Amino acid sequence: MSREVAELRHAAVVAELNEERAATLGRADRRISAARKRGLQALAQLDAGHDVLAAYRAARAEMDHWRWVLTVQREALGLCDHRWVDVLYPPLPRR
Repeated sequence: MSREVAELRHAAVVAELNEERAATLGRADRRISAARKRGLQALAQLDAGHDVLAAYRAARAEMDHWRWVLTVQREALGLCDHRWVDVLYPPLPRR
């Protein structure tokens, strides 16, 4: 195998890995965003006096789980600075 062919194959593998990395991070984004949205909706209902504490706590726990998953995935990709995770997906307050 020539060096040129090996470099082309390597580039194809790297491109495929990058696509999978992006897809994985995208799935985590959608899950975190959905849990956060449910949590914020429940929080608004709580503030309005509705009894939705269990729903809020479940949404908060789910969001915390997916934030953890995203952090683990980022670590696996070599991305160790997670400050942007807190900026994009700030934790919901405890209630």
